[in-house]
This record gives sequence, C-alpha cells and structure tokens, in this order.
Amino acid sequence: RKLWYSATTLAGAQGSRPKENQDALIMMPCLGGDPGVYLFGVLDGHGRHGHHVSQFVKHTLAKCFDTHEHPLRSAGRIDAPAARMLLATACDTVQEQVHALAGPNPPQCPGAPPGGVDVAMSGCTLLLVLMIDGSMFVANVGDSRCVLGSAAPGDS
Repeated sequence: RKLWYSATTLAGAQGSRPKENQDALIMMPCLGGDPGVYLFGVLDGHGRHGHHVSQFVKHTLAKCFDTHEHPLRSAGRIDAPAARMLLATACDTVQEQVHALAGPNPPQCPGAPPGGVDVAMSGCTLLLVLMIDGSMFVANVGDSRCVLGSAAPGDS
C-alpha cells in the first residue's frame, strides 16, 4: 500500500506584522533503509531564537534516527517496546543537547548568532510519529499537533 504525505507551515503574526516562521518539519521515509518505516515530525519554535532551536532539534533528531541500531521488528512482528524506547531515547538525547547549547562548550548549531543560542527564553515544541508497517508510535513535547487523514481508492 502506497503512502502519500505532505506538510505545510504558517508563520504567525503579531497584529498586522508577520513573525518569522520558526517551524521545522521532519520527513524521513525508509528509515534505516526499511521501506516500511517512516519518521515524521513537527517542531514549533518560540522565543527570540526559536528558529535556531527548532532547526537544531530537527538535525539532532535526524542524527539520532539515522544512527539507531536496534531492530524495530522481532520474528517478523513490530517490536513496540523497541519503537517506544527509540522515541524516548531520541527525545532525551535531544533535550540534553538543547541544554548543552547554554553551556561553556555548546554543540555545533548551524546559523546560530555569534553570542550563541538563548535557550533560557527560547525553545520549541515537538511532535514525532514513527510509523512501522502502518502502526504509529507518537511522542509529543509541548502543544504541536498534526492531522491524520486517509482516502479510499477513488476518493478525490
């Protein structure tokens, strides 16, 4: 069964003045080379450096999922505890890395301003969906949301 997906973001506004779009999206099909595994994410930055934080989280998460080595299936069946553990571990790892942005030796944050990223007053929300053979495992940090839709053959 073929999976179609898309995403869009919309920058907020303050009165009639548009705000910088601080959103980021993750769409990773065939995770680990497996055509049955997808990762989708929605991130919504907030604060003065929210756009830097959401991009940093996006790239750090991608590295976590690119380098995972634990099988998500066992004996031909989905290993739900392994999927939940992968999501939890990735979120914990990224949280540590975000906190490290405020430390004396911060991790690389592409595009960050010369003074570093203010994570005391900036951050992002996160919604992740790990899909394995049509089963979904969800992690949510904050108030981001997504909409799931489906269409029957012949629907427009």
